[in-house]
Amino acid sequence: MAILVKSIKVVLVLAAAVVALGIGILFIFSQSASNAKATHAGCEMLIIEKQIEANRERDYRRACMRSRGYSMLLSCHIGGHTSPSCFTPTWIFWVDSL
Repeated sequence: MAILVKSIKVVLVLAAAVVALGIGILFIFSQSASNAKATHAGCEMLIIEKQIEANRERDYRRACMRSRGYSMLLSCHIGGHTSPSCFTPTWIFWVDSL
C-alpha cells in the first residue's frame, strides 16, 4: 500500500510539473506576441515620422522589424501582408520564416 501511495505522489508531482511547464510556455509565447505588436507599432510610428513613401513602407517595416529581432513569415512575404501577426521572434527558429 505504501508503494502505491508513493507512486501516486510521484505521478501527481510529474503531472503538476508538466502543467506548470505548459503554462510557462504559453506565457512566453503570449508575451512574444504582445512584444511583436508593440514593436510593429513602433516601426509604424517611424514610418510616419520619417515620412516614408507608400511604395517603400513594406520594405522599411520588414527591415525595422528584422533589426529588432523579428523575421517575417514566408506566407506573409509572398502575400504582401505586414500585420504584426506576420512577424515572429527569431528565437522561434522552427517557424518557416524569411
